[in-house]
Amino acid sequence: MKLPARALGIEFAEGRIHFVQMRRMFGPPSVTKMATLELSSAPGEAKVAERMSAFVSEKGLRSRRVVVGIPLKDAMIRIIELPSVEEKHLRQMLEFEIERSFPISAAEAYFDFALLERVDDRARLLVVAVERSILDRYKNLIGEAGLPTMAITAAILAEIELPALRETESEISALIRSNTASTEVAVLSRKIPAGIYRFTHPNGAGSTGNSTSPERLVSRLSGATRQACTSATGVPRPTRLVTSGRALSAEAGDELAHDLGIEEVEVLGRDLELENDKLPLVTAAALASWGVTSEGELPNLLPIDQRSGDTGTGTLAIGVQFGLAALLAIGLISGDLVGERRQLAALRAQLTELQPEVQLIKGLERDLVEQGKLSRSFASAGEQTINPLEVVREITRLLDHGAWISVLTLDGPKLTITGRAEKNDDVQQLKILLGGNDMFNEVSECSQTRVSDGVWKFKICANVVADALEAGR
Repeated sequence: MKLPARALGIEFAEGRIHFVQMRRMFGPPSVTKMATLELSSAPGEAKVAERMSAFVSEKGLRSRRVVVGIPLKDAMIRIIELPSVEEKHLRQMLEFEIERSFPISAAEAYFDFALLERVDDRARLLVVAVERSILDRYKNLIGEAGLPTMAITAAILAEIELPALRETESEISALIRSNTASTEVAVLSRKIPAGIYRFTHPNGAGSTGNSTSPERLVSRLSGATRQACTSATGVPRPTRLVTSGRALSAEAGDELAHDLGIEEVEVLGRDLELENDKLPLVTAAALASWGVTSEGELPNLLPIDQRSGDTGTGTLAIGVQFGLAALLAIGLISGDLVGERRQLAALRAQLTELQPEVQLIKGLERDLVEQGKLSRSFASAGEQTINPLEVVREITRLLDHGAWISVLTLDGPKLTITGRAEKNDDVQQLKILLGGNDMFNEVSECSQTRVSDGVWKFKICANVVADALEAGR
């Protein structure tokens, strides 16, 4: 008889840490313990570690399988397309793609991916990355509590793996996670993740538990959902809307559904048998459920050699591993492995030698593209039907003090804004404001790079709506 599986899910949320322990014996997994550790007035890491350790002991929260979810503010998620090579080679290719898709180098990041689909000769990947220093802080907190962690991932990824979100016939599904600081939106197209976004709220205006009016809250959530769906699929409204149940009242949910033209907002967590007052623990429950079943492709930010949790390896598998170790020790299969390693090392050396030339070619390509855009801009200057001064005036009105523009290019209706910002949140805020303005549509983030601490270089692309300009005159 197979022994029952147990897992502990931990979510680091805003001002609190959620814990859910699950157990599975014969049927589906069931919740055995739930608890929330409240963190008041932002205590230091040492204090959090101390309180977390005492809390785990007090509640009897112990498991050899611990899955941890961190907030999206500390992680970065992108959908990336690569040539459709064998899966074992995709990670090597990603090491060269990280710097192009994230404002961080591969050497400074922990990252992992899930293969979403293969279409023709392309592979679509969901890639999650986090700065090493940030993840190391979470690892230290968990280690102080004496928990053997098998996985750390972005918390929202555990929710989009739940059957309640994936098992649907809806063309476009949107999952909303809202708290006082931000709204996170995951967009699924035909059950496959198409984009995951985070929108910050000024003055904590993202939940019904503060002074924000319901109308303003619904407006912000609706705008975030429309912007996320447009960026991910090109369609501004989802056909199905799901909330994880945190800080969103039934009244606000009804208003949001009405604003988006949807019958209702569904509540994620019912399939985990959580009552209304326990819905804020849905993410921790989803993490624990994944730890018990190991179903789906959940990216794991921990390096393989640091996944100390019990991954469910059976006695036979363990025996096979020891057998292979013994064969390696006596050299029966070492010859082939050594040959492959030498070949791989030679290939890596060749790639390293080619990197300067590759970077030079990429730089020339970027320069040619920019020069082409500039030429087209001059060529069409006499044919402009859009008044550039009105566009500049409107963008200046939307600018926050934390962002500034260095170059603004208007090529017909196509607008490119290049500038710098103090924080990534300032870039996201500008993008949200542009997307919610009638004068602009098809707003997207063309590129973003962290130049140094406190300085982000960004490029935002959009189209200017000529009719909106005429109406505003």
